[in-house]
Amino acid sequence: MLIHQIASKHLNKAVYCKGGGDGGAAKATEKATQLQREQWQTTLANLAPFTPLAQEGVSQLQNLSTLGGQANALGQFYNSDQYKMMADQARYQNLAAAEATGGLGSTATSNQMASIAPTLGQAWLGGQMNNYQNLANMGFGALTGQMNAGQSYANNAGQLAQQQAGISAANANKPSKLGGFAMGAASGAAMGAQIGGPYGAIAGGVIGGASTLF
Repeated sequence: MLIHQIASKHLNKAVYCKGGGDGGAAKATEKATQLQREQWQTTLANLAPFTPLAQEGVSQLQNLSTLGGQANALGQFYNSDQYKMMADQARYQNLAAAEATGGLGSTATSNQMASIAPTLGQAWLGGQMNNYQNLANMGFGALTGQMNAGQSYANNAGQLAQQQAGISAANANKPSKLGGFAMGAASGAAMGAQIGGPYGAIAGGVIGGASTLF
């Protein structure tokens, strides 16, 4: 009965090991958290070059919304080679049409020639505002993508943290290998003693303890 008493003593003092047991699940959760962090950082880095476009586009739109800003922009346009080429083409087309219809020197032709500059200027100005609006939208899209990536990372990391906490809590309630061996040995010794007396207790204790190690 000595083996049975010793096993029972260890059973009553079973050792519980915090964090032991399910190390594979804990490592998998840690790896998943790391991958989530890397994905988030990669998304931020990929979108970073586009985020300044939001501020640039908005600033340009604010400038063109004022009379002074429009006047400066149009002044640069009227002094550009682009305007000279477009204006020459428009004059040629108007004069050719007037000549074909016998309208050279007419008031209508004069009005058409005079409207070339403001028409081209307003069309160019509208195009610039559309371009800056597109830039701003691209920047806002990048900022939104970064925000969504951050929110997704926060949600996934939170779930993984809860999963990690659950694994740690479950492992904290598991007996250590020493405690498990003692319990198995005590149970095996008790059953062996009933069958084979002291020798049965010894054999049962060895078998019961060993079974907990696998």
